[in-house]
Amino acid sequence: MTETQMRGGRTRPEVLAELHRRSKRAALVSGVGALVVIGSFAYGIIAMSRIQSRLDDKRTELLKVQTERDQTEQKIVQLKTELEPLEEQLAAKKQELADASAKLQITNKQLQLVRTDRRAVTKAFNVESMTPDQAKELGLAEAIRLCAQPWATAEPTGGKGPGNKPLFNFDLCLKFRGQPALRDFLHAQIKQVTYHLNHPSS
Repeated sequence: MTETQMRGGRTRPEVLAELHRRSKRAALVSGVGALVVIGSFAYGIIAMSRIQSRLDDKRTELLKVQTERDQTEQKIVQLKTELEPLEEQLAAKKQELADASAKLQITNKQLQLVRTDRRAVTKAFNVESMTPDQAKELGLAEAIRLCAQPWATAEPTGGKGPGNKPLFNFDLCLKFRGQPALRDFLHAQIKQVTYHLNHPSS
């Protein structure tokens, strides 16, 4: 065996060449493996960054919701605090209204009794034969109501007013029923008469 030959019948250069090829393949495999590891690491960093960003967004959203919830709870407490006195005031007003309604019913009943009594008293007096003393006994206001009657006459003037409506001269007065003594007595009790004209042209 020569010095250039080795076991298996291969020469040293052939062995060295084989070793060189194997080293290149190992280096290539190692390089590819390193690239895969680096790629996986980079992808992991990117994915982690995205997850962290989503996590930050969710934390921000959670904080916003918690803040809104706290504000809502504070508003609820405030509204409840403001609601209590309003409910008390409403209950008090309802009671006042119920009391006023009850008093009104009593007043209406009393008024009906008074009207009934007044009609009964009025029937007891004959206007045509009533005397001044009886008018005092009945009450001047009631006596005047029974005996005095508004009276009006109208005479066209020939002129026109606003809206081209005709103008009239009105003569307004009170006429009294009953005996002359009663008429003179009641007339003397009246110091002023006010007329309210509720016609649309007035």
